[in-house]
Amino acid sequence: VFVLGPKWRIHEYLRLNSITTKPFSFVKPGEQIATLGKTGNAANTPAHVHYGIVTPIPYIWRLWAKEGSCNPPKRFKWMLMFFLNPNDHLK
Repeated sequence: VFVLGPKWRIHEYLRLNSITTKPFSFVKPGEQIATLGKTGNAANTPAHVHYGIVTPIPYIWRLWAKEGSCNPPKRFKWMLMFFLNPNDHLK
């Protein structure tokens, strides 16, 4: 499930069992949009969700910023422009 949030940030919820919302519908904070699942290569783990925040507008300056514990291999460095740390944006 992908939810368009404030500042054009896309909140992604992955590894879900079923989706309880309709495409292009408005959702309110706290509203159930899906149920937890254990799909794909996570079939042998407890039900859980993978959550991330993505921006369609590249944050180019993040290519040169130090990312704390996040130090991806050089070939994935470009992803820092689009994938944001949820801890920084949900306070």
